[in-house]
Amino acid sequence: TRVYTDISELIFDIRFLLKFLQKASLDFGGDITLEAKPDIDKPGSAFHVHLHLIDTQSVNIFAENEKCLMYSIGGLCKFMINDLKIFAPTDQSIKRYKYPDIHTPTTVSWGYNNRTAAIRLPCVTHNPQLKRIEHRVSGADCCFEKAIVAIVKSVMHGIKFEINPPARIYGNASDPQYGCIKFIN
Repeated sequence: TRVYTDISELIFDIRFLLKFLQKASLDFGGDITLEAKPDIDKPGSAFHVHLHLIDTQSVNIFAENEKCLMYSIGGLCKFMINDLKIFAPTDQSIKRYKYPDIHTPTTVSWGYNNRTAAIRLPCVTHNPQLKRIEHRVSGADCCFEKAIVAIVKSVMHGIKFEINPPARIYGNASDPQYGCIKFIN
């Protein structure tokens, strides 16, 4: 796994990978689709973004500062509905939330190692320096540049204005008992 500190380099590599996959699939007589939910009865395709912040000494801020991590999650949750058109830009994209599988987030939510939540904090007990946020909302058909910018802006806003996240989800984030805001009705 490669860690990027330069967003423009990340975007360049994503574009390169997409072109490579398209060419390779054609070379083998196939095709590639980046539709978020091409088959209603099968799992969809997503563009998950993992992020952490590092200081000038290359130390993971999320591992050292729990408040900064929580404010980041707060910012992401605050703007998630407003940014949904970026993460799911078409009617086809919305099908991923309308017909979800168990691991598709459908609510503004977060949890530790919870794949039903929109924001997941993967288990890193073996190495806290790997603490990160996994943003699970975007479909594979999003404009990844816009999605990355929206995510970074939300994190920065959350930290700047010290936005606390909603309550942590322990079970299935789509369960009505949690009262999470749904992406679509």
